[in-house]
Amino acid sequence: MLASGRPLLQSFNFTADSFENELDHPPPPILDVKSPDDVARHLTKMYHNPELRKSMGKASADWFNKYSGIGLAKQWLDLLLDDEKLTK
Repeated sequence: MLASGRPLLQSFNFTADSFENELDHPPPPILDVKSPDDVARHLTKMYHNPELRKSMGKASADWFNKYSGIGLAKQWLDLLLDDEKLTK
């Protein structure tokens, strides 16, 4: 869902700080869910606020491209190119 630019409902068992300390980048913009009431609350909020839905969707796609999609592929490419330079 992050890649498609849609708000994501997901249980999240980290604080933002612990996630960033562990993975060296901020957590994705998700709608944290711990109960059925959380699901209902988030869906209602997104339904009634199209601008919030749109901004969360954009933030999701931007985060994915930077840290998981294009950004992660670039990191791998850089590692491979650096390794190639070392082996020559």
